[in-house]
This record gives sequence, C-alpha cells and structure tokens, in this order.
Amino acid sequence: MNQVIHQSFENNEKGLNLLFNKDKLEKNPTKAQSFFSKSILLHPKEPIFYWHKAESFLESGELTCSIIFFKIAIQKIREFNSTENEGFLDKIQVKIKSEKDNLYLNMRYEKIRRSFKKFSVCLRHELEPTFCADPNASRELNFLKVNFYYNHRAFANIGLKNYEDAIENICLVVLHCPNYLNAIILRARLYMRLEKFDFVNIDLERIVELDSKHFVIKELRDFVIRVAVNYKNIASHMMLKGNVGMAIFYLSHAIELDKNDWTLYFKRGVLFSELGQFDSSIIDLRKALDDISAKKLDGTLEITPEREQNVWDHLGSVYNQMGIICFKKKKYEDAVYNFTGGIKCNPCITTLYKNRADCFYNLNEIKLALKDLNQVLSIEDEDQETKTKLATYNFILGEEFFSTGDYIKCIEKYNLAVKLNGSETKYFFERARCHHIMENIEECIADLKQVLKLHPNNVDAVGMLNRLIGGKPLDNILPFPPQKVLKKIEEKQENLITFPSISLLGVNRVKKSKEKS
Repeated sequence: MNQVIHQSFENNEKGLNLLFNKDKLEKNPTKAQSFFSKSILLHPKEPIFYWHKAESFLESGELTCSIIFFKIAIQKIREFNSTENEGFLDKIQVKIKSEKDNLYLNMRYEKIRRSFKKFSVCLRHELEPTFCADPNASRELNFLKVNFYYNHRAFANIGLKNYEDAIENICLVVLHCPNYLNAIILRARLYMRLEKFDFVNIDLERIVELDSKHFVIKELRDFVIRVAVNYKNIASHMMLKGNVGMAIFYLSHAIELDKNDWTLYFKRGVLFSELGQFDSSIIDLRKALDDISAKKLDGTLEITPEREQNVWDHLGSVYNQMGIICFKKKKYEDAVYNFTGGIKCNPCITTLYKNRADCFYNLNEIKLALKDLNQVLSIEDEDQETKTKLATYNFILGEEFFSTGDYIKCIEKYNLAVKLNGSETKYFFERARCHHIMENIEECIADLKQVLKLHPNNVDAVGMLNRLIGGKPLDNILPFPPQKVLKKIEEKQENLITFPSISLLGVNRVKKSKEKS
C-alpha cells in the first residue's frame, strides 16, 4: 500500500514539474494531466491530485473540465475532514522517505492539508481566507496567492450558475493580479453568457495585449463581430425609418465592438453630416479613409477605387456645406479654407471651385476668382453659367485697367469677356470706348455696330457712331469719354452651389448684371 501511495505522489510531482515549469522543464499542462490522472488512479482519496488536475485544465484553457475537477476536489476535502486521520500515517511515511527528492512532500504536505481544510471552512461559511495573504505561503505554494480564495469561489459560483457573483469574484482576482490571463478569459466567457457585449470586447482587447496568439481570441472576436453586425443592421433599419439619432447610437455601439470596420465610420460620418455635426463627420470620414489606406498597404483589404472615392466625395461635401455656412455669415476667409479642403478631397468637383470663386469675388480677389473659374472650364468646357460669370469677372478687371489708363490690358480683358459672352452689349460698348481712346477707329466702329445689332435703340452707341462716321451728332456725346473710377466691389449675399444631392442654393450673379445693364 505504501508503495502505491509513494508512486502516486511521484506521478503528482512529475505533473507539477510540467505544470509549473519546475526543474527547467518545458511547460506542458496536457502532459501534466496524464500524470495527475495516474496519481488519481493509484490513490483516488487524495484531494490534492484532483486539485492539481483542475489547475492543469485551467492552464490549458479547458474550463469545463477544470470546474468538474475543482468540484471533485472540494468534495474530497470534505470527505478528508470527516475522516481526518484515516490513512494519514501512510502519507507521513511517504513524505519522510522522499524528503530529499520531492518538492511538495518535504515538510509541505501538512501545510497543503491545512490550507485545503481552511479553504473548505471558508467555502462553507463565506469567510475571507486570511491565510492566503501570508507571503511565505505564497512563495512556497504556487497556487496559494492572494487571489486563491476568489479564484475558486468563482468556480463554485459557476457550478451553481451564479454568474454575476462569479464575475465579481474574478474581478477581485484580476484586481490583485492584472496579468492573470486565464481569469480574464473566464470573465470574458461569462460576459458572453450574460450577453454583456461591451465588457466582452474590453476583455478581448486585454487578452490580445497579453497573448496575441491565444486560441480563445478567435472565439471571442467572432462573437463580438456577430454582435457588431447585428447593431449595424439595426442602425440600417433606423436609417430607413428616418431616425438618424438612433442610427448613430447603434453604429457607435458597433464601432466599440468592431473598430476595424471602416464602413461603420463611413456610415456614421454621413449621418453626422445630416445632423449638421460637421466636425464629428469629418473625424469619422477621415478615420474611414485612414483605415482603408492602412489595410491596402498590408494587403488585408480589397476595395474598388469607386468605393474609396465615394468616401472622399462625402468628405468634400461636408467641407462644401461648412463653406456655405461661413459664406452666409460673411466669413469669407473661413469659407475659402473649407472649400479648399473640399477641393483636396476631389479636385474634379466643379461646384467647389465655383463657390470658392464667389468667396474670392467678395474678398476683391478677382484674379483668384478667375483662376478658379478657368479651372471649372478645364473640367467642363461647356458650362455656360461659368462662362457667363467668367466674362463678368474679366470685364471687371478690364474696367480696373481702364481706370488706371492701361488700355492694352483693358482691351485684352474686354476681348476675353466678349469671347465668353458675346450677347452682352455692355462689353462691346466699353471696348469701343477703349478703342476710341487708343484711336483704333475701325475697331471702335465695329464694336458700336455690334452693340446696335444687339440693342438697336442704344442711344450712346448711336451718338458715338454718328460722330465717327459723320452722321448727325447727338447731344452730350463726347469723342473722348472721361476715364472711369473703379468702385469698390460691394459685398453681396450670394447663393452658392452644393453637391451631391444636397438641397441648397445656386449662384446667379449674371442675371443681376443683366438687370443693371
């Protein structure tokens, strides 16, 4: 009998060496389980063998088996307490014989026995196991630490299906030992059972930090992603119902669970823009673009250029809306900044150039406005509205050169205005005046005839033409008209153009210039 007991403790020692990496052996919980099983087979009444086997299952992540053997160990402890002296002399003899070779049977078996006995008392009376706080005991016994009691109370509560209490116990374990990976895994699984999705995700992130290759990560991540997809579907349903606020709420929950899905940021960014929360919208849309770029670099995402450009277009639309708001408040510098941000998102959207040109016009930066409008024509060469506006701006510059006496540049600008909009009589008449001053009589007569062709009753044109060709002169028509003084451009509340499918106002200064003429 003594030989059998001795062999059982030898197997137990071998298992402990593999479980706790003693004697510089490679840690192998699975192989340790086989030695503990042999010990149980040889000496089934010894509770420590069941306890150690439970610890080995816990180390390998087999929580169900671990719970079973912890329960058996507790039951064996109770049986051991009821027959405390039965077989004890045999164990003492084994301990003395193996004193030099066996780590756990050299004056420590008695400490283990007392610890088990105290633990069973604590379990029955729900007392704090103060003996576990003894630093000497913690050093001598690997599994008797400050978190000893709470760890195994958690398993007892799991067996009783008191999951909330079990989580509370595990939280205390993690509080004392923040890097205790198995406790965090167990808590995450309990959160899964209770469907506390956000807490599962928090524990998942911690597990990844501690061991990025742990097998449980895939299980937890799949669970979290399934929940995130469910939140995304609910958000889509809310969007169809027109409940933008609730859609954002569910998308935010989905993002908390799955931060790697760029489509969630994109959808929430679009919804923020609909609510006028442009700063939040820009943050989300840029986060989506950053994720796309990062995943394209590491090869984890295949996305069509059209889908990626769609995100850029929405970001440009947000900048456009912000620019329009600034324009209406006459904050033209801020409006230019926002329209420029939109142009960087998509340089091919003409609306942004048109709107920025209107801002430059109100800032009296006519040359910059002309540059933007020319850019529009380089993209859409048949945009008649832009041609009309561009003609107006060139005419304004021509008037400025006229007032300073630079008639050559004045003629150049008038020529551009006429080329872009040949139906405006004012352009021909003012060019005729400039030709008259430069004594280009033939060109002056040709322009005056064109004015009369467009507007036969133009009194000024008739008077100048009669004087030049020898007809009956009219009163108040001088051969050399006085130079004009360019008036400061008045600030106007102009209506801007938006894109895409954004119901806002459009630009139409040309009609105003026609009404004045």
